[in-house]
Amino acid sequence: MDQFPQNAFNVISLTTWDGGINGTQLGVSYSPANPAIAYGGEGSTHNFTVDSTCDKNSGLYTPDVLLCKCYTSELVDQAYVYDCYDLYRLGTLDLTDDGNCRVYLTEDEAGMLPMSSVITMTIVDGSGNPLSTLTATDGVYLNSASLTVNGTPATTLTLGSATAGASVDLAGIDEYSDLNYSGYVPIDGICDQSGKDSCLDNYNLYESFSWQVTNPSTVNAAQINVGDVRMGRFTAEAPITAYVKIAWAPFPCGTGNAVILDYPLNFVVCPPESVEPDEYWPAYEYFTYFPALNAEWWAGLAVTNVTYFNDNFLPILNTTDQDADVVLYLIEADGDVYMANVGTLPKSGILVTLLSDPAFAPTLVTGTDTTFGDEPFWVIAEATPTIANTWMAIDGFGMLGDGNQGQGTLPRIDTPYSWWTSGNIFNKK
Repeated sequence: MDQFPQNAFNVISLTTWDGGINGTQLGVSYSPANPAIAYGGEGSTHNFTVDSTCDKNSGLYTPDVLLCKCYTSELVDQAYVYDCYDLYRLGTLDLTDDGNCRVYLTEDEAGMLPMSSVITMTIVDGSGNPLSTLTATDGVYLNSASLTVNGTPATTLTLGSATAGASVDLAGIDEYSDLNYSGYVPIDGICDQSGKDSCLDNYNLYESFSWQVTNPSTVNAAQINVGDVRMGRFTAEAPITAYVKIAWAPFPCGTGNAVILDYPLNFVVCPPESVEPDEYWPAYEYFTYFPALNAEWWAGLAVTNVTYFNDNFLPILNTTDQDADVVLYLIEADGDVYMANVGTLPKSGILVTLLSDPAFAPTLVTGTDTTFGDEPFWVIAEATPTIANTWMAIDGFGMLGDGNQGQGTLPRIDTPYSWWTSGNIFNKK
């Protein structure tokens, strides 16, 4: 046997000797079919190669995962106070695109995946260093993944179901996870299960996934499709770029290889906790009656920016004098609702709108009647500040007449300040 060179393959006839001149030949079989792999030397090293059916930059796109925390909030002295919870973010690495685009592995030689061989998936950084380990919780771990054998080219290769490795975090274990929310703080400022923020640990994180070969490959270039990979950035908030590493170990001998998919998932940092998201808090007022606009009646209104008064004479109100964008909502007696953007209310200024002007053409929002002004109506004026996270105040005056007489009306004013409750004032909730 020492005469045989390493990795060479020689046919040997084995017989049983019965002392006579006749022998009985025994059957010879190899598992796997490739003798070089069965032999187990250098020639048994075979590789996976990575390919795709499209350009990753055009067919496969994965958005960044924002490493935000989950918040609750309450209004204290006109300021929002946030309390945060631990949170890990989950993101999905898109490796398939509606079947038109896919990433796959190709085995380069028949028999390189014998029965009971194992394929293992882990997460690494750009240098190939493992991120999915149990030595530290600051890492990126797997939540779900799939490998499937492609039908073309034809192959006998089959894989078993995915087996999860060691668990890092299981559903319901003291961590808040979030998969879908892609903004900073939820709009309502409260962590809940509605909308896009979950703030509940409904996901499991694992160190690895593995697949065992349940039927060996017998042809060259069998393809293994890599499905979308969901992973989670656990506990820490520092930015990191994660890659999928796939390795295989042939059974019972031989040397496999490992490949890193050049398709990263980026976990990126959100704004600091101390930075509140920009919000714009409109001021409102409403005018309770205007007549139908016909040949007899005309109508108009003025919106006045009175923030200057608050800033200089009632500074406890914490308002900021500024320009505002004004929208009118016009509600007719039959329920039709119209909307009109009427322009900018200047700082400390007045914006006048003639509602009976033929050029005034609000847009129908609710209802079927596209003709505005054929019914009596009332108006809501909404003034949105142009400076984020500030309050402002408005007042106004409604006017109407029929050519012989004129009348005026004061609006009712919506204000966020609970101390002002008398007269024509009501409180904002």
